[in-house]
Amino acid sequence: MEMNKTEVGARGVVRPRKFWNTARKDAAIGWLFLAPEFLGMLVLGVFPIVFSLYLSLCDWNLVGGL
Repeated sequence: MEMNKTEVGARGVVRPRKFWNTARKDAAIGWLFLAPEFLGMLVLGVFPIVFSLYLSLCDWNLVGGL
């Protein structure tokens, strides 16, 4: 089991590592840039498939609406 990692600063002071280091910031920014694409795929791709599956399992009148 791994304990909290620490780093030794100036004058030998031990302090915990920062949560938002450079690698973690870069990863978060990357996911934020990709989020609109994932939402678009969900709305334009997955929703029509699920809705057509729903309509295929219902007794639906084409003229009468949902």
